[in-house]
Amino acid sequence: MIVIRLLGGLGNQMFQYAFGLAKSIEYNQGLFVDDTLLTTNSLPASLITPRKLELNIFPGVKIRRLPTIPDIIVKKPSHFLSKLTSRAKRLKFIRQDENEFVQVDNLRPGRINIVEGYFQSQEYFRKHSDRIWSRFSFPDLDDRNALVKSKMLNSNSVSLHIRRGDYAANPESLRYHGILPPEYYNKSIDFLKQSQSDISYFIFTDDIKWVKENFMIKEENLMFVEGNTGSESWKDMALMTFAAHHIIANSSFSWWGAWLKERQGFTLAPRAWFNSEVAKFDIHTIIPDNWIVID
Repeated sequence: MIVIRLLGGLGNQMFQYAFGLAKSIEYNQGLFVDDTLLTTNSLPASLITPRKLELNIFPGVKIRRLPTIPDIIVKKPSHFLSKLTSRAKRLKFIRQDENEFVQVDNLRPGRINIVEGYFQSQEYFRKHSDRIWSRFSFPDLDDRNALVKSKMLNSNSVSLHIRRGDYAANPESLRYHGILPPEYYNKSIDFLKQSQSDISYFIFTDDIKWVKENFMIKEENLMFVEGNTGSESWKDMALMTFAAHHIIANSSFSWWGAWLKERQGFTLAPRAWFNSEVAKFDIHTIIPDNWIVID
């Protein structure tokens, strides 16, 4: 049995599920989720962005929660789990401390494998990409968003994502992730304009008011995608998949919007995925080799 302890928002939950699904296929084990960390955490409330289970928007993702006995085991405090792991051969606890790449093997049948981390890399599930793709098929869009979809499909469209939200409001998130500067977006736009013409820009953001007032993008043909907030936020990611090109933020949300795309085109990603003064991770495991990294 593989138990994924979900963390973060939709994009992160997708990475964790993709990791768990790949391992469940490779080791022929059942996959279960534990969503208690989305609402309960030992960290101070000021350092946590409240989240909900969002994977259930995908018709292809079947959420199986823990049976009673493993449920009791998994919800014990981590220090107790560590002690229990050393004594119980049937329990294996796999934790990714931050965002380092973790080699995961020896998930033997008959053991409860409890996994906690973000696992932001396609390297964990590359061999099963087709299965992941089919699981993350979005529901049909409403009429308002279907109109945006049509505009994107019928143009040389660029999905441009500006992530602020908790990155701006939460001091710990800001310290760890940082907010991308306008220079990143200007360089990305300049890169696309070298080979593309008649570009249409579709701006996605979780802070539309701030972006309209402060983020000056000097392009004529652009559209701000608005209205998909709260439980409807997934519709922004669904729309991103219909763009020809992608300028993503340092965010798992637009990472998946680009990875699930249906058209051939450029995907541009920032080298500054984390604040380099705090987190010094090699992003080559996060950014696929066929994407363009912009300094």
